Amino acid sequence: MSTFKVVLNYGDGRFGLSTAARIEYKNRTSTRAVQFSSSEYLNPSFRSDPILIDIIEEMGLAANGDFARLVILKLDSEYKDCFKIYPYPGGESIVINKEKWLADSIRSVTEDPALTDTEKLKQISALYVEYDYCKDD
Repeated sequence: MSTFKVVLNYGDGRFGLSTAARIEYKNRTSTRAVQFSSSEYLNPSFRSDPILIDIIEEMGLAANGDFARLVILKLDSEYKDCFKIYPYPGGESIVINKEKWLADSIRSVTEDPALTDTEKLKQISALYVEYDYCKDD
């Protein structure tokens, strides 16, 4: 299964990039901002931005903002559009929106022209079993 990368903060402070990392991000993208709002920092598309990931991997600890300890995690690609980041004192966590994952997965199955109706029903049934198994996590 393919994966994608996401940046989380495991430090005592909130998510933040060093000045050098913010400038590097500005130079590599079309953004004009060198400062980011907290809502931008929590945006899943920003946290999984390949440019941001590259900068953090290249800079290492030098990419960390004040009191931040940035960590790059890998998630299954099936969750790419189904996660949120929740900050708490001393770190952050990722929460998967399982209902959105189920809806996206069913849509993918039903729109697959290579599958017969019987195969679609089997795959959708398997998705519901997986959803029921993990919905109380």
